[in-house]
Amino acid sequence: MHVRNYFLLFLIVLGVVVSGCNKDDKLENDEIKPEARQISRIDRYDEKQNNVEICTLTYDSQGRIAEIASEYLYPEDPEWEWEWRESYSYPDAGTLVITYFGDTNYDGKIDSQDDYVETATLNDSGYVTSVKGNNEFATESRFVYTDGYLTKTGVFDNEDVKAASAVKSAYGGMLKNLLPDRKALTKSKGADEYFKYTVYEWKDGSLASWQNRDTDGWKGNLYTYAYDLKIRNKPCGIDLFWLITDEETIPLNMFGKSSQYLPDTESFQDEDGLYAATIAYRYERDDSDYVTKIFEKRKGNVPESLKYQITYQVAE
Repeated sequence: MHVRNYFLLFLIVLGVVVSGCNKDDKLENDEIKPEARQISRIDRYDEKQNNVEICTLTYDSQGRIAEIASEYLYPEDPEWEWEWRESYSYPDAGTLVITYFGDTNYDGKIDSQDDYVETATLNDSGYVTSVKGNNEFATESRFVYTDGYLTKTGVFDNEDVKAASAVKSAYGGMLKNLLPDRKALTKSKGADEYFKYTVYEWKDGSLASWQNRDTDGWKGNLYTYAYDLKIRNKPCGIDLFWLITDEETIPLNMFGKSSQYLPDTESFQDEDGLYAATIAYRYERDDSDYVTKIFEKRKGNVPESLKYQITYQVAE
């Protein structure tokens, strides 16, 4: 999850004809670059298109995310509706602090929570290398990069035993889906040891696969991606690739180099080789090649559904 904060500028055509211009003038005009774009809003729909999460994104003067406000709308079950807000601060070049505000809805009941804070350490390239929360159950998650690409994430634990529910409660907000599955995190293998981790493999600048593993040799579902359509993953304030593949997260551009393309398909096979499935993605784009809608089609007779609708603003 990962590309950094630099926005790819799209090409504009000048509508002015200047008579008598020389070759140098033409080259100079060709090099003029227009404004970059940032995602300002994401509408995320469920499979039946009944419920929607509306995420509004704001940025600081350096193009970094400053706040994400989420509103969960359930027209058929309004008692489930709730709001959530995440604030991002950058106290120095090597630190990101994320503060979560709001209520969590469990089984239709609103549970007001104290502010939860995660602190991320950044390397010289601005990529997240570790994340830790501020509550008593928080473990430390670490991120490893090879040639700028995220290749491994792992959870480290300094206690002898942790209940899976306690470990799960230690994670919240947008970083949770960048971490390995918490269901099996029931015991530690000792201080500063991976006891469960995720590996990522890259090919030709795009993510080829990822898989959860542990130090006892267990391997989880294998997820693989195809890119035949060559849909560009354009810089836009966040990394659309991880938004698509992680579903519940809105990742910062701070997890290594981005996948060059957005996936045509995501396929997975379970650890025993008994079950496999594929999700196909379709994209609508505007005249400047920015993705505005993302559709997904699952196996069987399930119809294609709109998953995301995306609104942009000109970067300040």
